Amino acid sequence: MKQRLKNMIRSKKFKRGVNLCSEILNTVVELQQNLKPVNVLHSGLKIADTVLSQQEASKTWCDGFTHISVGFLESQIIECLESKGLRKYTGDLNDSGLPIFEFSCGEFRFVWSESDDRAVDAIYVNNSDTKLAKKILSDVLWESLESCVITLRENQSWPTVEKDLSDQTPYHSEVADEAWRRSEPMIEAGHNTSILFHGPPGTGKSSAARQVASLVGKRVVRVGSKVIGDLTVLQRVVAFLSPDAIIVDDIDRISDSFLETFDELKVLAPIVGTLNSMSDIDQALRRPGRFDEIVFVEFLDQGILGPMLKNVPEDDAKRLALLPAAYIKRYLDISKFLSQDEATLELPALESRCSGINKTFSKDEEG
Repeated sequence: MKQRLKNMIRSKKFKRGVNLCSEILNTVVELQQNLKPVNVLHSGLKIADTVLSQQEASKTWCDGFTHISVGFLESQIIECLESKGLRKYTGDLNDSGLPIFEFSCGEFRFVWSESDDRAVDAIYVNNSDTKLAKKILSDVLWESLESCVITLRENQSWPTVEKDLSDQTPYHSEVADEAWRRSEPMIEAGHNTSILFHGPPGTGKSSAARQVASLVGKRVVRVGSKVIGDLTVLQRVVAFLSPDAIIVDDIDRISDSFLETFDELKVLAPIVGTLNSMSDIDQALRRPGRFDEIVFVEFLDQGILGPMLKNVPEDDAKRLALLPAAYIKRYLDISKFLSQDEATLELPALESRCSGINKTFSKDEEG
């Protein structure tokens, strides 16, 4: 009978706010007389000039389930479940006539409803252990992303989570090795030590940050420089994902309110940041307890330079080792598409274009 009522309501043969036809009214009475809960789609519908009270309409599709907050990632989690064939239709409808879906994992049963555009308002679980329930859903999302570095950017009022498609060439960084040597004992002991790499653009800071983060663990969140606005929302997303490490590239481009969120993020995981000029950040970020290790990266180290310069003449290689990556790439492009001789002739011009960099970015900024 309950399904009869739903089918009649879905047929849209009546308008909201007017009396229902006698057939629907009789069905409702039958359900009430049988002491079965009445699941009315709109508690404001008038039935025989009697408006259902909130108490009478309180029995809903998610009774017995607990709402869990998953950091505004509901729809992305559902897409992951569907891609794995784990999203199942229950054959039932919610209070608004939308289909209810489910996903089961052991004793945990998750339910949710979806609108026509696949938006998900909330996810519920039939277990009071919401911490473990969140971990199950977090694992689903990480597995679909292949446990790779992902990026958090703000999209309207909340961040989106995407696979990190930026260059992740696995160059080995000696600078990263030294930073890890000093930080590993504390991180292994549970102290979320944070590291900041700063220096001229193109000297391998991002590669060093990725290497350190990967040594901490596989699940790494990279905070994109387009994250702005209310960073408490960002904190909720990161808390749900529970990463092993957090990378913050170009920390000076993050919202001014990042300082207020930094401490909360550091509680969740070690933070590895990159920055061009120390003069561009708040003095409060420089103190131990915020960034514990501050590492100046003046030139590309041999771990990165070796693969890049393996086919370059020795004299040119020595000079190129003092230039940022973008200038080396320009030299290599000329050598590849024009000739080695033209690349060598271009080298003085590249050195001249780069001459002001070390004057702008210096180790002394740290103090």
